[in-house]
Amino acid sequence: VKLLLKNYDVFSLDIVQGSKIKGKTFIKTNIVDESQVKKAFKKISERGKIDLLINNAAVMRRGNTFDSSSEDFDFLFSVNVKGSWLVTKCALPLLNKNGEVIFVSSRHSSLPTNPGLYGLSKYMLNGLSSLLEKDAVVKEKKIKVKVASLGPFETNLSMTGYSSSDYKKRKVDSKEFVAEKVFELINSKKKLLGFNKEYFFD
Repeated sequence: VKLLLKNYDVFSLDIVQGSKIKGKTFIKTNIVDESQVKKAFKKISERGKIDLLINNAAVMRRGNTFDSSSEDFDFLFSVNVKGSWLVTKCALPLLNKNGEVIFVSSRHSSLPTNPGLYGLSKYMLNGLSSLLEKDAVVKEKKIKVKVASLGPFETNLSMTGYSSSDYKKRKVDSKEFVAEKVFELINSKKKLLGFNKEYFFD
């Protein structure tokens, strides 16, 4: 909503349409399917170049690292890592000079035992952001690469693995609060929005 208020054209690439907001364009896209991602960015290119790319698609599976299934591994790494890589790859030619790319990571990228594979996928996402900074196109266009390593907040993803009663006992931030923090990152010269009991910029 804040981006819309700043007169951004906002596009959402997802397999399921979220809340309908005036001014936001939804393009049904499976972000792990290269042909669908390319088709989506072709539509976006008809409206012009890209100033800001936010990679925030993610899925969650809880469990200890080596008690998890291979199906969980494939699912997590396909969406959380491959999806962000593929979207970024297809967006790069359309990014404006001095544009921004933000990867939405997690406090779990510190590699807890549980959720082990989820944390590992986010750890790899952080690595992907570091590799992007070294890319020739990114350097030429002076594109800023940032990471928002978020704590728990009100989303369906954070509810994964909890009963309704147990989830209500958790301390989670509101979506609006976290969105405000991410918006601050977008408008700052900082490269990292981190979380360690509370949010900090670095």
